[in-house]
Order: sequence, then C-alpha cells, then structure tokens
Amino acid sequence: PLGANQNPLALQMRGMVCRQIPGMENIARTAYEQSIAIDPRQNDCLYNLANLIVDDDPHTALGYYIRSLNIQPMMASAWHNLGKLYLDLDLLDSAFKCLKKSLSLDSRVADVWCNLGLTYLASTNYLATEKCLRHAISLDSNHSQSHINMGNIMMDVLGPEEALSYLHRGVELESSSANSLWNLALAYLLLGDYAQGWRYYEARFATKQF
Repeated sequence: PLGANQNPLALQMRGMVCRQIPGMENIARTAYEQSIAIDPRQNDCLYNLANLIVDDDPHTALGYYIRSLNIQPMMASAWHNLGKLYLDLDLLDSAFKCLKKSLSLDSRVADVWCNLGLTYLASTNYLATEKCLRHAISLDSNHSQSHINMGNIMMDVLGPEEALSYLHRGVELESSSANSLWNLALAYLLLGDYAQGWRYYEARFATKQF
C-alpha cells in the first residue's frame, strides 16, 4: 500500500482537514497540489484547491475550476464558483454563462440566484437584478446577502423607504456586514432620521472604501 505522502486520497483528506484550521492554509494547498500531481483527474480535489486559493490567487484558481469542470461538467457548485470568480474579475459574459449553467443543473440554490443578480447589476440591468434577488429570497428567506443586496439596489434605484426593510433584515441575519450597516445609515440620513443615521454611520470605517 502507498504511504500517506504517496496516496492521493490521503493527501486530499489532509488538505481538507488543514483547510479548516486557521494558519494551516499553506499546508492544505501543498497537500492538494501533491494529490493532484499524483492523480490529476480528481475533479473534487481540483475544485477544493480552487476554493482554497480563490481569494489570494484568483487566476490560478480559475485554471483549477476549469480543469475540474473538464473532468466533471455536471457539478453545479463548480459552475457557480467559477461564475462568481468571473464576476469578481469583471468578465461578465463568462459569469453569465457559468451561473446560468449552474442553475440549469440545480435551480434551487439562493446563492447562485444572488450572484446572477449581482452580474445583472454590474450590467446595469436593474429589473433583472431585482427579479433574481427576489427569487433568491423566495428560495431562502434567511439568505442575508440577498437581503443586503436588495437593500442596496433599493437605495440606488427605488429609494430609501423600500431599502430599509431589506437592509434591516440583512443586518439581522449578518450583523457583521459593514456595507449593510453603512447603507442603513445612508437610508436613514436620506429620510431625515439623523439619530438612527448617525448611529450606524460609524460602519463607514469597516467598509472596503473606508
């Protein structure tokens, strides 16, 4: 029998375990890479490695997602994650293609509808954005990102009154969302409720735009 360092399944399991432990991401990546070097036809290992590195090394992750899907093209979650990455890279045509492919394989995932909505948003198709986000919420009433993004859309397009209920629900579901708190502050300020608006205004320091 192969030793642990030569067994691709054992290496993949090591990667999966180390990924869950803070500070061991590099060990997880090495384990996944060693597993793939031994057996490059492991679509799940390629997918897991892409998920691990997508934030820090998106272009390398892109290649791993594509390799995984070339081996197993019926994996809805891989199409979703690839589509989300294309969206992050502002490659909207590719994002649409991948997200719609994911939904053709499994149309019940709120996350995918949410990201499809964000892709429409990036294309300035606000009506389609709203439809996608409403559908995501209909699938999962506790989907925080859909509420938060719906609130943001309402702020930009439909006005602060309609935004408030969605933003409040988003904050209830994900109290750590600085952007949701920031938009809640803006909505209250636009409505002239300065006490509430200034209360949430400090969230500006935690947003990406600081």
